[in-house]
Order: sequence, then structure tokens, then C-alpha cells
Amino acid sequence: MKTFYVGLILLFFFDLLNAQLVVKPSFNNPGNYILKKLHKNDTLLILCDTVYLVNRPLFLVYSGLYFKQKNIQQVLSESSEIFQGHINEQEIQFEKLNSEFQRTIDQFKKYKKSTKQNLDSLQTGISGAEESLARAKKENEKLKEQIGKALQKNNSQRFYFGLAGISIGLVIALLLIK
Repeated sequence: MKTFYVGLILLFFFDLLNAQLVVKPSFNNPGNYILKKLHKNDTLLILCDTVYLVNRPLFLVYSGLYFKQKNIQQVLSESSEIFQGHINEQEIQFEKLNSEFQRTIDQFKKYKKSTKQNLDSLQTGISGAEESLARAKKENEKLKEQIGKALQKNNSQRFYFGLAGISIGLVIALLLIK
């Protein structure tokens, strides 16, 4: 019975020595994985940076996720290209709007300058009109004074002519009566 156990132990160690699995190093090589089927009591020698030991159902889940991740990466890259296209289009529209804005500012400056010139000339015209109006008002007051004096002189002359006429009429009447 001892020989049976010793033979069994030797057979076990012999299987362990023959069942070593060596995984070659694959540093920085994402997406390239190798599926190796391991059995109970197998020895695994690891010479790479990452090893995943999973059972069959979990491996199928990871495998499905891996292929979905590739599809997601493709969708993300397409989305990134579309987004970059939108950014480029918005930059073009921004440049158009910016040039329109600059042109509008230039037109506004020209309009402001011409309006200022028109207002200055209008101000000069108003100042000249005010001066002319003040002169006309002074001349009008002088004419009123002259007309007033002329009316008084005219009234005085009428009074004097009337008085002279009455005096001459009385002198003639007295001469005729006598």
C-alpha cells in the first residue's frame, strides 16, 4: 500500500512537471489575448505583466464586452470626427460673424463721424441763425423807436398844421369881418 501511495505521489509530481504552461511576455500589446485551457492541479508560469484567470462563463462575458468595447471605440472615434466637424463649422461661422461685427463697427464709426460733422454744421448754422435773429430783433426795436418818433413828429406836425390853419382861418375871418 505504501508503494501505491509513493507511486501516486510520483505520478502527481510528474504531472505537475509536465503540465507547466508558459505564457510569453506581451507587454504593451493591448487587445491580443490568448485563451489557454487549464485543468486542476496545472502549474502556470507567468512571464508577462497581466494575466486574467477566469472561468468559462466569465470569459464569455469578458469576450463579449471586449468586442462591444471595440464597437464603442469605433462609435467614439466617429463621434469625435463629427464633433470636430461641428467645431470647424462653428469656427468658420465665428469668423464670418466676427468679420461682420468688425464691418458693422467700421460702418458705425463712419456713421458716427458723418453724424458728428452734420451736427457740427447744424450747430454752426443754428448759431448763425441766432446771431441773425438777435440782429434782426435789435433792428426791429430801432425801427419801432423810429416809427414811434415819426408818429410823434407826424402828430406834432398835424397839430402845428391844424393850429396854423385855425390861426390863419381866424386871421382871415377877422380881416373879413372888419
